[in-house]
Amino acid sequence: MKQIYLLLLLVFLISSCVNSGQNTNDNLNVVNITTTGVNTNADSIATTSYIEAQFLPVLHLHPDDPYRPSTVSWVLPRAELRYEGNSNPILKKGEITETNLQQQTSGGESSGGGDKVTKFYLDYPDDSERDITRRGNLEEFSCYVHVTRRNDPMEIQYWFYYPYNGSIAPVLDIAHEGDWEHITVRLKPDRSAIDKIYYSAHDEQHSWWVDAAGHVTPEGRPIVYSAKHTHGSYPSPGKWNTAAPTVQDETKDGGPAIDYNAQYAWRSLDVPAPLFDWVNFNGHWGKPGAFQASSGFPGPKFQKEWKEDPR
Repeated sequence: MKQIYLLLLLVFLISSCVNSGQNTNDNLNVVNITTTGVNTNADSIATTSYIEAQFLPVLHLHPDDPYRPSTVSWVLPRAELRYEGNSNPILKKGEITETNLQQQTSGGESSGGGDKVTKFYLDYPDDSERDITRRGNLEEFSCYVHVTRRNDPMEIQYWFYYPYNGSIAPVLDIAHEGDWEHITVRLKPDRSAIDKIYYSAHDEQHSWWVDAAGHVTPEGRPIVYSAKHTHGSYPSPGKWNTAAPTVQDETKDGGPAIDYNAQYAWRSLDVPAPLFDWVNFNGHWGKPGAFQASSGFPGPKFQKEWKEDPR
């Protein structure tokens, strides 16, 4: 038991290390991160972490999108926790931690656990830092990893957190705080390479599995294009139809490309650790809007794709 605990601790420490020397100038095409590898023979947990690291994505951001990804730990101290119908914040700015976010109660509901989304939500106070928070932070970013299928075949999700989603609709304002997007890779039976990639955009009709060929780097890692403002995930640059007949997503080369090739610029949500307690937060990651498209998203664990993407 002690050996398992030590192994979990080792995997956690490794997966939490991000090189502080990364270059994040938006004028550069690629943001590189470096670190070391993992002993693949240590244990199934370490082996899974090693496999997760082999297929980390390269995320291409739109050059004209000011809203960049970030980490949860950077955003939480800048936010308030609120509950719909309550005029006072449950936790004020500067009070939220990864752990207490999912330990609150209001309106007969708890902010953590269960299998349904509650009326809790995060909000950015209207102060001098709100716009800074919305724009994210390329000096502190990560993707969050979750294994949905371990066998026959193995499938791994890579989640991206954007503090703010801009609006692309010409009439309706569908901007909102708290945007979670992801891709999923399906590995070949021997786990040596990617077989298919699931690009999740906005709904099942505009998300799909594609063959890995032509959509991976020379090293075999998935290539992802993030749409301007909406951050939907796509396989290449171009214009993409959405559920709104007159509204298209746009992906484009020329912006920063976040390259996770050095492994461990990521966090495995399947390794128990206090740093990841926030994954059990069952509220919305942004305040509610007039309709679903203008409301903050629930976190990864409370989206239906968490268990399995459409086949």
